[in-house]
Amino acid sequence: MPGLWYPVEGEGVRLMWHPAKAAFRAGFAAQDRWDELSTQKYERIRRINTTHAPWVIIRSNDKHRARMNAMKVILNAVPYTRLDESLDFAVDESVIVSGSRELERMEVERVRGGKFTG
Repeated sequence: MPGLWYPVEGEGVRLMWHPAKAAFRAGFAAQDRWDELSTQKYERIRRINTTHAPWVIIRSNDKHRARMNAMKVILNAVPYTRLDESLDFAVDESVIVSGSRELERMEVERVRGGKFTG
């Protein structure tokens, strides 16, 4: 089961799904701590994103699309017999980002701008 991270731009609550604990963790992130929190996010994903337990970032500015895609990620990760083959389980790549891809994006951002911006 992948780990899920729900980033929201600007101030607001960040939600993170932790599969080992089967729970969401939430925290309020103020704009004045954005750099510190972005660095922590980078370090967290870098340390714990593995092939065995990959992390998935879910862009959550559109809550409905984020929730639908989170369900698809979870359903695609769990072995079961699908009852309706006509249902679309493909994730929206503008909403879903692998932990590895997010690390690449953040590293480019840091090299270009000297810090993480998101």
